[in-house]
Amino acid sequence: AEWIASFAGALKEGNLTAASDMFAADGFWRDLVSFTWNIKTMEGEDAIREMLAAHNAETKPSNFQLEGEATEADGMIQGWFTFETAVSRGKGHVRLRDGRCYTLLTTMVELKGFEESKGLSRPVGVQHGAVKGRQSWLE
Repeated sequence: AEWIASFAGALKEGNLTAASDMFAADGFWRDLVSFTWNIKTMEGEDAIREMLAAHNAETKPSNFQLEGEATEADGMIQGWFTFETAVSRGKGHVRLRDGRCYTLLTTMVELKGFEESKGLSRPVGVQHGAVKGRQSWLE
């Protein structure tokens, strides 16, 4: 949770050097459409800094929240999180090694204003059964 909060703060302030310095020298960031509007993998601090310089201002990432509990195994701490950009909502996964990010995954889940209808907001769809006055496909 602490790494996510520090990373979110650096992005919000536009401090791209601080954000990229939070990655291990051999760290990776895999973005699936949320920041780059493409499927892109950045390797190393320099590539991550370049991507942020190109996209952070227009993306406006915010509202980073840890989802569930982080776990630790073999010296890696990992966890899921949610976030928002100016136009979308996303989900991500982070793996930390020695307090620095080794892998970061960011994915777009939905576009704001074009959310998927699900649950009670989902259209009912087909109406089964005999209905008086219903027209058939022949009519």
